[in-house]
Amino acid sequence: MRAARAQTPRGPLLALGLALALALAAAAAAAGAGARGGPAGGAPSALSEIFLGFGSPKCRWSEAEWAAELGALQQALGVGRFTVAHTVRGQDADWDAPGDPCMAPGPYGPVYGKYWAFYPSNLSCVEVHPSCTAGKASGLGNMFEAARKLGVRVNLGLALINNAPKRFGGGHYPPDDEAWRVFGRFSARVLDELWALYGGDYPDVISGIYEPIEGGNCAPLMTNPIQADFLQNISARAKALPGGAHLTTFKSPGFRGPGVFKAEACKETLGGEEYGRYWGEVLRNAPDFGYILPQDGRGLWNTPAIVAEMMGGLEAASRAHGRPFGMNVELFGPGNSSIPPYPSVMCKNRLPAPWPRVRAQLEQEGPHSDMLTAWEWNTCLHPDPTYCDGRYRELAAELLGNYTAYIGRG
Repeated sequence: MRAARAQTPRGPLLALGLALALALAAAAAAAGAGARGGPAGGAPSALSEIFLGFGSPKCRWSEAEWAAELGALQQALGVGRFTVAHTVRGQDADWDAPGDPCMAPGPYGPVYGKYWAFYPSNLSCVEVHPSCTAGKASGLGNMFEAARKLGVRVNLGLALINNAPKRFGGGHYPPDDEAWRVFGRFSARVLDELWALYGGDYPDVISGIYEPIEGGNCAPLMTNPIQADFLQNISARAKALPGGAHLTTFKSPGFRGPGVFKAEACKETLGGEEYGRYWGEVLRNAPDFGYILPQDGRGLWNTPAIVAEMMGGLEAASRAHGRPFGMNVELFGPGNSSIPPYPSVMCKNRLPAPWPRVRAQLEQEGPHSDMLTAWEWNTCLHPDPTYCDGRYRELAAELLGNYTAYIGRG
């Protein structure tokens, strides 16, 4: 799930958007009250945290803008933690481009192209995104300051790798051992730089590290044993940072049913038992790595039966290795029947999901989860007044209204 690059307004327009969203949510909740409420005889399965996309223009937001956004999130969902999806992402450069110095050995080895940073980075082959420079990329620090005052904790996402060559499916995934090693070194530099900039001032706010390479159950491409080394190195490095002993690293891998992966390098789609066995080995060989929150894949591919099978295998592996376990609830769905496999513009190809489906996801996955997160706050629950179109924003408000009523906050 890639973060949508939504444009978010500032000042009075932001306040208007917040008021409009809350009004629409209240209206939607009132209109559909008879179809909601917690599971019969029990408490609802509520989210404990949520993903929040970070990029343009949030990288230049003021503390007041962040206070408004996080205050709205906290008021609606009642969560005390959110996850920044990533702070660095690839510019989608061609990995095979000849003569590009960022393809050649350097301080971190080849990093397979150039990257955008959404904070004031000075790393080689990384450029601060142009949309951030007007405010000198101060948004991340302002976000931490606002979060501290609201008592909200932040999981900080690292770097999303450039698209791999088409022969590897074109996804954001290291295709071989060397790519894992190279990107491991690069991710470590990103982690070090972020902590040098913000760790000293906000160790009480930054509660964990999110590793944004998602992957899935496509074998052998996405089930490389070297992932254990990658995750162990990042996790141990985070804990060794000054004041970082509390940092827990996690990730949100995906899974799909048979026949969905199209990558040439995908020879097999692992079932729940096999995928659980793979992750069990990763957890065993990465003792400092925290936990996984698998995506349920309901937004595009998966059925409840597939979720049950895969969740069962992954939960069993996590419990067997003494790790907590939870799920990542996808809050979106196809906007039409001809949705392409990898939509590049979310609002043209996806819509906020209908409440009955989301409720079913919560009630299927919640009982298995120590933590329950979801994708994503802005694009599915709280879009700004300029995002997509009016119908999209109405669907988001309806979903938010139904959810808040379900958990007793509507």
